[in-house]
Amino acid sequence: MALFDLSASERAALSGLPMQVADFETDQDIVVEHERPKRCFAVLSGLAATYKTTQDGRRQVTAYHVPGDVPDFQSLHLEVLDFSICAVSSLRVGFVTHEALRAMFAAEPRLGDAFWRTTLIEGSLAREWMLNNGRRES
Repeated sequence: MALFDLSASERAALSGLPMQVADFETDQDIVVEHERPKRCFAVLSGLAATYKTTQDGRRQVTAYHVPGDVPDFQSLHLEVLDFSICAVSSLRVGFVTHEALRAMFAAEPRLGDAFWRTTLIEGSLAREWMLNNGRRES
């Protein structure tokens, strides 16, 4: 179920975003921890995973992302990323600059609210998984 019906101007703003499409192969990183990105991406096809790396180089996947997800949206406000995202399968993504997103959100504030609501829901899911791993019975 959608949060709300998009207005004509909101639809136009979304479809008018300048997007650079790129393809990635399995295990290829899209963004890397400690980077300072100037763009976000949407998963267009395939499967991606957010992960953290231990000091000895092992990965811990913290989330999976399907088409329609914008897994690095928080980079819009984070100066440095504390996570990496890689392709789990052949992956096609669409990059949009932070500048273009900020302009769209200034013109269409409800879109900014919707993007942030999705990010907050992802945070809630992460907290549930932490509880599952730490305190709930298997």
